[in-house]
Amino acid sequence: METKKKDFISAIEASKILRTTTKYIYQLVHRRAIPFYKMPFGRKVVFERNELISLIEAGRIASTDELKSRADTNMMRRLMSRKGVELS
Repeated sequence: METKKKDFISAIEASKILRTTTKYIYQLVHRRAIPFYKMPFGRKVVFERNELISLIEAGRIASTDELKSRADTNMMRRLMSRKGVELS
């Protein structure tokens, strides 16, 4: 099993990824609203690049067409289950 090396970045780099200010990054750290790592024997905090990207991806909002498609699929499944037919 391979272990991937973590890509740690500074608050300045994190602010560029999240497109915000460094000051706001530190506010998020203070509120523990974003994942961070504290360097041993110091005050410096660092961030893992992929964790920040995952935060962005988790905030994705579905389009109206996607929501309609899901609603249609769910409605069909409900109707078919009432009739005893199973959909995959």
